[in-house]
Amino acid sequence: MGTFPVSDGLRAVGWCATAVMAVAVVAMIAGMIPMALGLSEGGEQTAPLGRAVIGGLIGATCATLIVLPAIFATLQSRQARISASLDPDDPNSPYFELGPRLATVSDAGDGRTKHHDHAAE
Repeated sequence: MGTFPVSDGLRAVGWCATAVMAVAVVAMIAGMIPMALGLSEGGEQTAPLGRAVIGGLIGATCATLIVLPAIFATLQSRQARISASLDPDDPNSPYFELGPRLATVSDAGDGRTKHHDHAAE
């Protein structure tokens, strides 16, 4: 299984998530419009609540679809410059140790501890 850029994955999933979210938001706003208009008896008391809910939905939707993906893309582009390797033998790893190192049990593979000087290679 190959790897692909994060931006391609975000685009692939983004459209499905956006469509589902848009349907839910539009349905909620449509349901709140009668309350926001306040046309019924006592509607002048509940109309501000309806308007606040609609405004909150619009604001939260914009934040979720525009602001958060922009922040994520910025953080992800910074993270891509840093190696994710935890291998101390990998020169790109932040845990890279220059110099001699004794091998561990996991390096032996058969449960026996072997002592090997990596610097001598």
